[in-house]
Amino acid sequence: MKNVNVTFSIPMELNAQLHANIGKRGLSRFVVHAIQKALQEKRQALRQAYIEARNDPDRIETINDWKVLDGETWD
Repeated sequence: MKNVNVTFSIPMELNAQLHANIGKRGLSRFVVHAIQKALQEKRQALRQAYIEARNDPDRIETINDWKVLDGETWD
């Protein structure tokens, strides 16, 4: 996998904690894993929200109410 250098700002206190707990040599690997985990959690939350929306009775009722217009032409 190809890597890219990224520059971003973080609070000074967080930077100090990272260096104190991770060390300079493991920092990139730690950040990569943290970002991957956060993105996976966001994808899972979004998937769960879609599943819940798909099964929402109010949403289903609204869709069914509007289905009568599916055959209408809007010329």
